[in-house]
Amino acid sequence: MSAQSSQATHARSAILSFIGMSAVAGLLVAAAATPAVVVTGLAASGAIGIFETLPDYLDIDKLAQKTKIYAKSDDNTEVLIASFFAQNREEVPLSEISPCVPLAAVAAEDKGYFDHRGINFWGTIRAGARTILGLGFQGGSGIDQQAVKNFLAAKKEASPNPPEQRQKRESGIANEFADKIKEAKLAIGLEKRYSKDVILQAYLNVIYFGANVYGIESAAKYYFNVPAKDLTLAQSATLVSIVNNPEVLRIDRPNNPANGAANSYGRTTDRRNYILKSMLRDDKITQEQFDEAQKSAITPTITPTSNGCESAKGAAYFCQYVKNVILNDEAYGADADDRFANFRRGGYEIHTSLDLRLQHAAEQEINRVMPKSFDGKDLAATAVSVEVGTGRILMMVQSKDYTEDPEVADTGKNYTSINYNTDKDHGGSSGFQPGSTYKVFTLAEWLKKGHTVTESFDGRRRNWTPMNDRCADHPVTDPYNPVNDDGSGGGMTNAKVATEQSLNSSYMAMAKQLDLCDIRDTAMAFKMHRADGKPLAHVPSSVLGVAEVAPLSVATAFTGFANSGKTCSPVAIDKIVRPDGSEAPAPKSDCTQSVDPSVAAAANVALDGVMKNGTGRKSRTSDGTPLIGKSGTSDENYDSWMTVASTKVSTSAWLGNVSAVQGSKTNLRKFSISGVSADQARHLYMKPILEAANRLYPGGAFPGPSAAPPQQPLDKQITVPDVRGMPAATAESTLKGFGFIPVKGDDVDDALPAGNVARSEPAAGAVTAKGASVTYFTSKGTLATALLTVPDVTGKPFEEALNALTQAGLTVRQKDVSVADQAKDNTVARTEPSAGSSAKPGTSITVFKNEYRPEPAAPPPPRGAPGRAR
Repeated sequence: MSAQSSQATHARSAILSFIGMSAVAGLLVAAAATPAVVVTGLAASGAIGIFETLPDYLDIDKLAQKTKIYAKSDDNTEVLIASFFAQNREEVPLSEISPCVPLAAVAAEDKGYFDHRGINFWGTIRAGARTILGLGFQGGSGIDQQAVKNFLAAKKEASPNPPEQRQKRESGIANEFADKIKEAKLAIGLEKRYSKDVILQAYLNVIYFGANVYGIESAAKYYFNVPAKDLTLAQSATLVSIVNNPEVLRIDRPNNPANGAANSYGRTTDRRNYILKSMLRDDKITQEQFDEAQKSAITPTITPTSNGCESAKGAAYFCQYVKNVILNDEAYGADADDRFANFRRGGYEIHTSLDLRLQHAAEQEINRVMPKSFDGKDLAATAVSVEVGTGRILMMVQSKDYTEDPEVADTGKNYTSINYNTDKDHGGSSGFQPGSTYKVFTLAEWLKKGHTVTESFDGRRRNWTPMNDRCADHPVTDPYNPVNDDGSGGGMTNAKVATEQSLNSSYMAMAKQLDLCDIRDTAMAFKMHRADGKPLAHVPSSVLGVAEVAPLSVATAFTGFANSGKTCSPVAIDKIVRPDGSEAPAPKSDCTQSVDPSVAAAANVALDGVMKNGTGRKSRTSDGTPLIGKSGTSDENYDSWMTVASTKVSTSAWLGNVSAVQGSKTNLRKFSISGVSADQARHLYMKPILEAANRLYPGGAFPGPSAAPPQQPLDKQITVPDVRGMPAATAESTLKGFGFIPVKGDDVDDALPAGNVARSEPAAGAVTAKGASVTYFTSKGTLATALLTVPDVTGKPFEEALNALTQAGLTVRQKDVSVADQAKDNTVARTEPSAGSSAKPGTSITVFKNEYRPEPAAPPPPRGAPGRAR
């Protein structure tokens, strides 16, 4: 087409458009002056398609808003840790906006706003005529029309997959004017449904201020770091100025030449002063107010709003976990796109379970011990805490810096977006082998089947197959002969000793008497599952923990042991609040009885021994809080674990290889971290984390062995002999002679000569099953002249008193005394010597234990005798 032909075509199009515009103008005049029901008739009778295809009104409904994630600090104070948004917007009512703002908006954008019926009629016609006649596109829209335009754009952007901007065609000018007419009709509809104040409020919440900032509240906070209600006159006029041309007039770019000289914001200042003059002419402000505002320089305080988990300093991985909880739950959208859109635009306030006091303490400790990266090694460390009885996640840390930017991640091994604490579908890895930590499920199944922790069995190393597996319908026959970690061949033992010393051959001996599928099912009953979503295996090696799991799953499982056998699935969200103040459904913890309370109580006897005498003692705290726990090391020492629970909090720590590639993994026992063998480094940060958890969530005593099933028939229970003062060899011989299995414990500070037995557990005089293990502790000979003070244990439960006295270095003899008050049953009546007395270490203390014995019922009164008063 020639240039002349093109110009002719354009002229014809312009003339026809102008004629059409005139007809539309008539309709707009009628629409503004008549009820909404008449507008529809007018549009239908005039042959103009843009009116026929539009609704008569536009609803002012919710806009895209920020979703905010909160955590708890001191005294349950809520602290914002992260925000997510497609548009940085916070809706506020007109009452929460400085009165200067709407006055400035009307003065700048639509002087006749409070007088017209939805459109600045002559401004719209004038702008349309200039556009059609080729004199340049002009705005001409009033506040109603701008509100409509921005609402339509916001609705379009709020869809999960925003449509592409339509391509401008040859008839683009006509389309632009058609858009104006559409907006005008909807603006008239707004006026017929809403008051002027409601429309003005909606306008101030929807308009764009540049920098992805929408609405006056977010603009006030971004540009001046104040809420909209506190904006001054000068600040209000400045922000309204920006709306005229946000990319040019925004004031977060001091060196933008399009806005004047550096730091001057010249064009924004001119626009602001124009608005101020208009307000003065209309008597909206005084001369004094005008003078003060006009002479003030524009001095922004740019305060960016965080967007995403990277801004959640110290809690980024927990933030990512919360985000994935929402994105995985169909309650928040029909599909992944809907859930993502709702999360970034829904304006949720998500109140989480995270305790920032424990979180910050744990972060400090893990960073103190564990470098964020190593030369030639790809290692990481984690810790996660779960509240016993609720499943609430209280803490989640790891030793890497968080980033979701691939380019940043490529700059160093200190960066990752993978949350090693959790499952793959929640942003985690494929998991890690828990090693001996997994033995607790065989222990629970052993007790479920009626065995006891003190029952003796042959734990000598040998080939353990065939083994029973009801899920496979046939025994497992492939040879399996694992070694013990210390290289020993094992021997006669029991479940308590096997757990404390984490003996592989002993646990295989236990599993040999059980069923592999039953062990798997017991693990699942404690909410245990693979991190990659695949089924848990039920093979001989699974007894020793070869299934890749996440630390969060392990911490959760231990809450079951600490909670009398009831396990609650982990939850990170306490409450979700919608923008209107109503609550959205939050994920709930699923609590189920994994094993009978008696089974959990019996298992805890062994798990308590792990912390006192076994492989977990390096993580044992010195605050006296009763703890149960289990350590674990995977094949080839690639992963090391320590999981510990009080009656209030369960914490699991993992340190190991990140890479799943076999050839790139590092044996943790072949180098050091923070001055210790790398496989032991988890104790260095685990112990102070546990101490912090115990301070914040003080735990009590676990249900005692009395809650466990009888460990042996009464005719097989005997009293532990007193071996104190004997040489170790003599003590072992004596214990064996009584039918016990002697176990050598640590050397302890004591006044007895070095090498002589200072005490035993169970203590001398305790009654336990024949064949049980008795651990003896030999003296270092370091306290020859020292005296100690007898602790006051009067009124305490006997088991707690026994623990306190033996920890103080005293030996205990028990003597029962009858008591008629059932509330005092199993408590200490007194001690001899009494509390506060001085005694040498190792002194024998008699503890008088209250034993409830109800008084016999009174005989009935003789016949005919007067009855007792009721």
